[in-house]
Amino acid sequence: MVVFALISAPVVIGLTYIPHVVKSQVLKKHNAHDNKKPRIDKPVNEDVDALVERCNGAHYNQLETLGPYTAGLAAAIAVGVPDDKLSRIAATYVTSRVVYNVAYLSPQVYEGTPRSLAFAGAMGSILWLWVATIIKARENNAPVIEYIKKGMSTESIACVHP
Repeated sequence: MVVFALISAPVVIGLTYIPHVVKSQVLKKHNAHDNKKPRIDKPVNEDVDALVERCNGAHYNQLETLGPYTAGLAAAIAVGVPDDKLSRIAATYVTSRVVYNVAYLSPQVYEGTPRSLAFAGAMGSILWLWVATIIKARENNAPVIEYIKKGMSTESIACVHP
């Protein structure tokens, strides 16, 4: 049962939009958002503008890591990576992304290492996810492994998938 790993996907999608919601609320509070031109925010003051910039950065970075994580999760489930391993990887990724959001949006740690460490934890868990997937696919003798071994040529596709 891969319940926790599956639940992590909508959780990280939600985490992706938290910085965007924070930005929207801050701009709304300062009457600096025009919904007719949603990509152009009016400058407020140095602190608010810095927070808006950090919110944008956190949101965009979350979007950048979302694809590799969810694709890796789907691949891992498809090849049968054990549930306990998937749960540990998912927990690491989700925790790293929560810490990343907090660190990125907090001005006192904006230039510090917590944000970088959280990013490294998230990227490490994505790498761990893909390595576990490849190892399991190899154990299962999945056709894609044969395809890779044969050098990904057109002839190898015909050999693997007649």
